[in-house]
Amino acid sequence: MRRISKALPSKMTAKLWSPAMPDLVAELSQRARQLAPEDRARLAQELLASLEGELAPEVDAAWDAELAKRVAEVEASAVKLVPADEVFARARRVLR
Repeated sequence: MRRISKALPSKMTAKLWSPAMPDLVAELSQRARQLAPEDRARLAQELLASLEGELAPEVDAAWDAELAKRVAEVEASAVKLVPADEVFARARRVLR
């Protein structure tokens, strides 16, 4: 499992960590593991969503630009869309 500090930019982890947090994080992690799988998944989604607002504005702008570019390519028929089941089948073959 990947640690959150490796998944986040270093500026963000510096803001998130404090010396008092390890005990609280350990306690919350232990308690979260006792939840049913669907509740753990919901909690994980909520925690990840709470980090989205902390991204740098230039990151959000870059994603907006990428999304607009991709929508324009689809609308202009400049790219070939591939059904999801085909993409997943290809991925499974590659991962074998």
